[in-house]
Amino acid sequence: MKLAGLQSIQPKSFVPRTTDSTHGKGYWPNLLLDQPLPQAPNLVWVSDITYLPLASGEWAYLSTWMELFSRLIVGWRVDDNMEDNLVYHTTA
Repeated sequence: MKLAGLQSIQPKSFVPRTTDSTHGKGYWPNLLLDQPLPQAPNLVWVSDITYLPLASGEWAYLSTWMELFSRLIVGWRVDDNMEDNLVYHTTA
């Protein structure tokens, strides 16, 4: 292929768009960005949502809570939708 000047076409992997920056609404700043790491347990918990591609082509959503001092995952939940109660129910 190289001698013939050919290249394979690599399909672009799909990355879900998670942020709509054109909505005109405010946003919450990262309050931990310039802060030192916590010096004791249970001072700071953080959360995240991860997209999980399924073989069917659909998505599942993993919500996690992490205690920042120990970096221990203190709660997690997987659901088939990313409604606002996903993060809320992760703590329950």
